[in-house]
Parts: sequence; C-alpha cells; structure tokens
Amino acid sequence: PEHVAARFDAAIVDLMLSGASTLDFASRLRESGLPFIFASGYSDLDELKTSFPEIRLVSKPFSGEDLVEAVAAACGRGPLA
Repeated sequence: PEHVAARFDAAIVDLMLSGASTLDFASRLRESGLPFIFASGYSDLDELKTSFPEIRLVSKPFSGEDLVEAVAAACGRGPLA
C-alpha cells in the first residue's frame, strides 16, 4: 500500500474483497496514511467497528452524495457546501 498511497488520494474499501482479508488490507492502508472509507451492504460489522472506529462506513445502497461526502471527510475536507 505504500506505492498505492503515492498514486491515489483516497480509497473506498468494499468489505467483501475477494482473495484478501479486508481487515489486513485496511490495516495496511491505515499504516500507509492513505485516507479511506468502507462500503458494505452488511449490517453485522462489530469486528470492523472495533478495529477501525475512526473510519466511516457507507452502507449500500448509497447515494453519490453520501459517497462523495464520506470520501471528502476521510480526506479532511469536511462537509460539502
């Protein structure tokens, strides 16, 4: 993820990543300093909320506005006007 952090401004991490542990991947993103949010259609997310309480979760289905606001907040840009 260090090389990823240099190429992108933020990431949207789906909780159903194939072939990878989402929590491990998210931990590496956090260590790299790349802002990110989670996206999920599932409601049982206790482990995620415990491991990443500071990371915003956008629930599917989400609107484009919700997604943009969540990414902006993750990047420290605050709410949109």
